[in-house]
Amino acid sequence: MHQPIAPGALPDERDVLVQALSISRVLEKNGWFVHCLPADDNLNFLDDIKKVKPDLVFNLVETFTNSGLNSFRIPMLLQMSGVLYTGNSSQAIYITSDKMLTKTILNIHDLPAEKAYIRPVLQIREKGYYIFKPQCEDASVSISDESVRYIETCEQADKILEALEKQYNFPFMCEKFIWGREFNVSVIGIKGNPRVLQPAEIVFIGDDNPYRIVDYASKWDESSLRYRNSVRSFSFKPDDNPLIQKLVEITKKCWHIFKLSGYARVDFRVDEKGKPWILEINANPCSSPDSGLAAAAENEGISFNELINIIINEATHDNQGYHSAF
Repeated sequence: MHQPIAPGALPDERDVLVQALSISRVLEKNGWFVHCLPADDNLNFLDDIKKVKPDLVFNLVETFTNSGLNSFRIPMLLQMSGVLYTGNSSQAIYITSDKMLTKTILNIHDLPAEKAYIRPVLQIREKGYYIFKPQCEDASVSISDESVRYIETCEQADKILEALEKQYNFPFMCEKFIWGREFNVSVIGIKGNPRVLQPAEIVFIGDDNPYRIVDYASKWDESSLRYRNSVRSFSFKPDDNPLIQKLVEITKKCWHIFKLSGYARVDFRVDEKGKPWILEINANPCSSPDSGLAAAAENEGISFNELINIIINEATHDNQGYHSAF
């Protein structure tokens, strides 16, 4: 199951069709009968589910009713229908889709996350560079060099947030920009327990990406220099071992605190002093063959076929996550 994709959709939207096709091929190869179903806004898919009576729904829905936050409604409806599904619960997806709510919970548990601001901005801790990004949307939507601004006053931040919300028609937030390195840490559930895969660093080659960020171009525009110069790496110097271990430990804590299940990804920035900061938690990350999740699994000898089987087995296991309650 995936969100409907309109003709002429942008690359970040079309990617879910790549995921659906790739996973369908694996499932069919393993003897499953596959039925691809768009999660339409009018809920017609619920009637289709009653007709098909699936043994399992592989949930790829990233947005629902044009909202990333509303994607939590899909696992909720599947659970109410008594259908098994892959990945995280509706509660976990809802909470982690709201980056402000996620940061609040991280701060409560003393995990490193920069303070963020939404409108109205009443207080800015200090002057400096801030990054402005969607509060509830993923896939680096709207992120570019223009997203990083030098802020001196609350009024300045408030005006930028207001302008962005008018332009894109969804809520924005801002947080202090962290100069440094970027890491993605993928994790898969094994009988309810997290297996954290080796962290990957996004290495930015050259000088065309001055802020060293995974913006929309570097993630989706295959014709751009930024795309070619943003390289995923699993190779680290011995001096990085303490940092890598710290990233693994924090990811495990996130898994338990947010009651994650199935598979997920935690994104980090590491500042110039070597301290890791949690950017966000993605409870429904991309699962295409060229995704960070698949690359992290392959790096540990897990083929794409095996990864999909692990996800399916976890969804049907008695210890699968926290689908019943948060």
